[in-house]
Amino acid sequence: MTDIKTGDTVNNVESYGVRGKLEWEPRAGINFLLAADASKRIADCCAEPLRVAAASGNVTAAFTGTPVGPDNEYVNLNTVQEGSQENRGVSLEGNFDVFGGMTLTSLTAYREFRDYAIRDRDGTNAPFTGVTAQQLYSATVPGISQADAMTRLSALLLNPIERASRNGVFGESNSLELNDTFSQEFRLTSPVYEHYDFILGAFYYDSFVERDLTIAGVRSNIAGNVVFPTPTTVVVARDTAYVLADMITQVDTTNQAVFGNLNVRPFGGLTLTGGFRYLKEDLDWYHRKVTGPNGDHIGGGVGTNPAGQVAPGANVGTPAFNFRRSYSDSELIGKLSARYEFTDDLTAYASWAKGYKGEAVDADMYLTQDGFNTSPVAPETSKSWEVGFKGRFFDRRLSINVDYYNTQFEGYQTTSAGADGSGAPVLRSAGELDTSGFEGDITFYPMPGLTLSGNFLFADNQFGDLFVSGVNVKGGMPLNAPDTKYGFSGTYNFDVAGWGMMVNGNYAWTSETLFTNLADANNPNSVWLRPSYGVANLSVAASSPDDRYKVTVFVKNLFDEQYVAGLRRISGSVGGAGAVAQALPRDFHRYVGVTLTANF
Repeated sequence: MTDIKTGDTVNNVESYGVRGKLEWEPRAGINFLLAADASKRIADCCAEPLRVAAASGNVTAAFTGTPVGPDNEYVNLNTVQEGSQENRGVSLEGNFDVFGGMTLTSLTAYREFRDYAIRDRDGTNAPFTGVTAQQLYSATVPGISQADAMTRLSALLLNPIERASRNGVFGESNSLELNDTFSQEFRLTSPVYEHYDFILGAFYYDSFVERDLTIAGVRSNIAGNVVFPTPTTVVVARDTAYVLADMITQVDTTNQAVFGNLNVRPFGGLTLTGGFRYLKEDLDWYHRKVTGPNGDHIGGGVGTNPAGQVAPGANVGTPAFNFRRSYSDSELIGKLSARYEFTDDLTAYASWAKGYKGEAVDADMYLTQDGFNTSPVAPETSKSWEVGFKGRFFDRRLSINVDYYNTQFEGYQTTSAGADGSGAPVLRSAGELDTSGFEGDITFYPMPGLTLSGNFLFADNQFGDLFVSGVNVKGGMPLNAPDTKYGFSGTYNFDVAGWGMMVNGNYAWTSETLFTNLADANNPNSVWLRPSYGVANLSVAASSPDDRYKVTVFVKNLFDEQYVAGLRRISGSVGGAGAVAQALPRDFHRYVGVTLTANF
């Protein structure tokens, strides 16, 4: 995309990484595999153009000077987007031959992820993102100096000043996310005997997630806080409009489990499988949050600031929290299945499974008292049935795999904004969700070197009773769950003067998809619906005779079909009531590229 203020592109990405594996067999029956990787990604992400404008104010075409609509790929920002991600991990797998031909496996893994970002929250050129210390305290301490304001703000903030600010401006959605994960698994695997085989194991998992976030700026949706002398200019009319929220939240989840799987083959062709997993999950949540002297972007109590003074334009804000809460739960889940091989080329199967997703907390910047009181959200459970077959025909030149599934969720967990898409997203235990459908793939080899394939998904996804802002969306569409997807692909491999040549073309189609707002689950005209779309790609590759080098020329989005990766609301607290922004994928427009692979 292009930022019209500078003329530069935004959402650019630069990434690099390294990974390696070392295998060691000190003697027969003992094998170790050490794997490690590290990567870094730098991106001026994530600017999103306007798809639907607000009725007036800063989130409009007139104010931003950008187009509005499905084809919009321009933004006008007053905050420089910054972002970086670091991802690294290491794992050690050991396999040991033990008594009776058994194999004992130990798998130890550790991974850490860091994500830092600064974002323009309203996505416009309005000065509504970020504040100075002096601006923040000017309403409650008239005439305050910048030095005194810095002292007061330093005492208030939970996050270090160097992280909460940039160039003296605080809370431009300054965000740091840390995720550290450790896991250890032991499993004992039997040989494949004539009539049975089995696996027994134990598993331990510890995930620590921390979010350090400072959000500050101008709360524009309180009447009188800002005025627009003209459709293209804005003035902050009250010092009480400057708000701030600062948060550090930590969630530590441990999962301990024992599991087993048994395959029984009572007679030729039939395999019966039973598996179980008994798990215990513990969750520890430490949440701290403070607000500025004029409140934050979301909370109520308009007209009275947290210090108690009557202050038009200020607000109490969402609660200032400092708590630690712990939860634990346990569950037994499992799976039963049967598979029958009529021939080496034709197999039918059926299965039943019980699933589980643990309790969850709404560790959000704008956590309300009600959200705190209802945490944790109840576990999500599911029961699923599946039946299908896999077959190869005509001397294996035709392969067909078809599957029918039906899954019923209880306590389905999802996050959604309010009835009009505004307000803070809320984590919900959404009651019942039923999903069922057919999926499959077909592959055909009509002649040497040519492969034709297709895949499809036809689904019926709908909620049971679920009330969002007083509206029952029963029968409605879940978020990010298209009901139809299909695709086609063709690949032809041939030789030219000893070089291996490959031509590939593919096409994928996805039906309309609902984003962000559950309250529109039954609204066929919702602004939160992404229309259906199809994308075609084409590539030509050449490999050297010794396979050391390969060059590929590709075209993405061959027919220049515009579509979006996602839709989100722009908060009404920064002037975006009713506005919708769209996230553009890399192939929003057709583009051409070249890749070079070298093996050594």
